[in-house]
Amino acid sequence: MVTERLSMPLSGVAPELRRRERNTRLIGLALLVPAALLAVGFLYYPLLFIVQMSFTEGSSYLSQAGPVQTLDNFRLIFERYLPNLFVTVQLALLATLVDLVLGFPFAYILVRKVRYRDIVRAFMVFPMFGALRAQSVEYPASVNLG
Repeated sequence: MVTERLSMPLSGVAPELRRRERNTRLIGLALLVPAALLAVGFLYYPLLFIVQMSFTEGSSYLSQAGPVQTLDNFRLIFERYLPNLFVTVQLALLATLVDLVLGFPFAYILVRKVRYRDIVRAFMVFPMFGALRAQSVEYPASVNLG
């Protein structure tokens, strides 16, 4: 068999391929940077504006004298809504406890070959159809056909 020699050695081709790949990567980054800066600007500027306004008193932010800096807004939030936060946390903990107490036995029943597995699955899926049934009964009654 006759072997032919390549007109260009491999060492001459590899740098050209590396240069082309590097240029492609740089073009991609050059197109990505302005989009990322724009996205970050639209995300964080309003957030910083809201935080800055939260430390001002009433409508003083737009007054000619300038904004009056205060922490009264946060004090008012904690005074008004702290009891609601405690009730929310209590309900979340109670729901988590009930979910754990009922969820593990149901999961065990559904995974194992238990005699009444299909009945347990039906009882677990059945409440999902209650809202659908209520909507299908109430919607036609609420439409005024006259």
